[in-house]
Amino acid sequence: MRYFVIRHFLSDLEQLTKKPANKYHSVRKDICSEFTPTQMPEEIVNKGMTIRYLEYEGTHIVLKTRIKNTAMKVGKSGGFRLIHVTIQHGERTTFLTVYPKKGKLGMNNISDQQLEQLIEEYETAFENNTLIEVDIDNELAIISNGE
Repeated sequence: MRYFVIRHFLSDLEQLTKKPANKYHSVRKDICSEFTPTQMPEEIVNKGMTIRYLEYEGTHIVLKTRIKNTAMKVGKSGGFRLIHVTIQHGERTTFLTVYPKKGKLGMNNISDQQLEQLIEEYETAFENNTLIEVDIDNELAIISNGE
């Protein structure tokens, strides 16, 4: 499995990790502990909640996955929410956004409008081959910046 992000996701990571006092600084490590390079698409789909299907050369499934926040010492129900797209019969997962459920920046859900904007950014980057590849074994370090 290869992992990619859109630019919006990188902005979310930066916002969450710039102030350790917010107790979100573990977000990179926490996401990476939930995913592995050897996972099959079915495993990733089964751990998330399906939000939408996108039709391309295979079904792209938009999912919401709960991620524990080890910095706050809360489980998955009080941790992060990761919105991502997994290609059902492919070897690619793309992270669109991540947000905390609790704390100063916590929120219950993203709006339908925000979700639409994220999907549009994903579709444009996917079609233009400008998704940013990240290393799941190295706390989401950028491998290729999509240009």
